[in-house]
Amino acid sequence: MPVSTSPARPDLRGVRLAYDTVAGDYAARMPDTRVEAPLDLAMIDTFAEAVR
Repeated sequence: MPVSTSPARPDLRGVRLAYDTVAGDYAARMPDTRVEAPLDLAMIDTFAEAVR
């Protein structure tokens, strides 16, 4: 079954491939959130709660 490329359901395969390509290097360089500002972490937590 082909993947829809309509605006309601865009084809995100290229985006996923790009993220997958750099994920290992990113995780190796930033293994935890120690370098993140407390405000950034709070915004991420708020966003995660909103989309649950």
